[in-house]
This record gives sequence, structure tokens and C-alpha cells, in this order.
Amino acid sequence: MSDANKDVVRRVFEEAVNTGKLELLNGLIAEDYTSPSGASATGPEAFVKPIRALSEAFPDIRYQLKDLIAEGDQVAVRWTWSGTHRNVYRGPTGVYPPTGKQLANDGMAVFQVSGGKVRRAWLLTDRLGFLQEVGGVPRP
Repeated sequence: MSDANKDVVRRVFEEAVNTGKLELLNGLIAEDYTSPSGASATGPEAFVKPIRALSEAFPDIRYQLKDLIAEGDQVAVRWTWSGTHRNVYRGPTGVYPPTGKQLANDGMAVFQVSGGKVRRAWLLTDRLGFLQEVGGVPRP
């Protein structure tokens, strides 16, 4: 079960997100998926919304999975994504014009997987580092 759950999470990043084939998430994200932000949206659309915002701003974005660990119905993953800030980023913290910079950002998440689909997620990313790179927060 743990290996099958790890495969689901790996497919989310490698087959759907990294290739831009976000429609594949319909088969990997449960209809009752709840986003970590607690937004009212559920299901695959709740999962894809922040991914789409990043993909539009960083069209060459790629996630490199560093660690993938599973126990029971939970899969922990640590990643670094990188991409070039070519377009406006419209995120939950504001709107940021393109900088042309190549960025890298670290993150990790724990996904709850059952029935071959992601049902919940808890995420932690370097939001401060990201905002500093796109000019949203000045560096000290």
C-alpha cells in the first residue's frame, strides 16, 4: 500500500505537473480533496489552482522530488522547484510582475492517499524566500 501511495504522489508531480498535463490530476486527486488553505473549493480544481498560477508565471517550472516517504495512508515528499519568472504571478499574497529571474524554491508536503487518489494535503514552502525573489518583500 505504501509503495502504491508513493506512486500516486510521484505521478502527480512527474506525469501531471512537470509535463503541464494538468488534466491528468482528475484521475489522481479525489473529488472530496480539501486544499491546505481551507478554501471553499474542493476536488482536483482546488489542487490545481495554485499549480496553475505558478505554471503561468513560471512556464518552465519543474519539480525535482528529493524525498518520498510513506507510512500507512500518508506520503511525505520534499521537493525543489525551479523555473524562470517570465509572466505575472497572481498568488494569494499579491500580483507580481515578471522579473526574468531563474528561481528555485523548496517545499514539502504530507499527502493523504486512499483509493489511489490524494484526499488531503498539508504543505510547507519557503514563502518568504519566494516573495523576496519576486520583489514582494525586501531583503534585509
